[in-house]
Amino acid sequence: MKKLLAALSILSIVACSDNSSTTSASNDGATSCNYTFECDSKIHVKNNKIYFENDSIVLSGIFLNHFLEETWSMKDFMNRLENVYWASTTLKDTLLTETQVAENEHHSSFILMPPDEDKLIKYNSTDAILPIIEQTYQSCQNDPGCYIQYQARLQNPDNDKIRDAENWLKLVSIKNDLTGESICKLANTECKKERYVTE
Repeated sequence: MKKLLAALSILSIVACSDNSSTTSASNDGATSCNYTFECDSKIHVKNNKIYFENDSIVLSGIFLNHFLEETWSMKDFMNRLENVYWASTTLKDTLLTETQVAENEHHSSFILMPPDEDKLIKYNSTDAILPIIEQTYQSCQNDPGCYIQYQARLQNPDNDKIRDAENWLKLVSIKNDLTGESICKLANTECKKERYVTE
């Protein structure tokens, strides 16, 4: 696994335990632990961005939120990817036991569904995807909430449309790599005592 992907795949889960017997007038704090999980997968998805090898796919919010066809949506598709490669979790006010660590280690798989395959095959060229991108920008223009959010971008959208087309075609090019597994294991644990100042 290449260094970039490994670096992007480092996720920290912060867990804290508040023990009233140690946070009283003695000023002893609760134990705070950082649980670092390293993930092994072909791609990594975070905040609607797909990272793979030495490249990434970043779609505009306009295209991401307004590419809808029948019951399929680009936003749901990206959410499904992120839930596998990886959906980060923060556990608070608990000190993880070995059993809890095992329960929170991540092993999941992603399979392209027929509607996913249909879109990636159907819109596999610039000429095919640009009309769809035009529709999404028009939908945003007609949506008051979207228009306010992306008003500046909508004034001169040509470059953004081109970037969306380029990034969509990158997604098409890695179609075969989208089906796969993500396996995340606990790699490191760092704990320390926090101190609280009491009056």
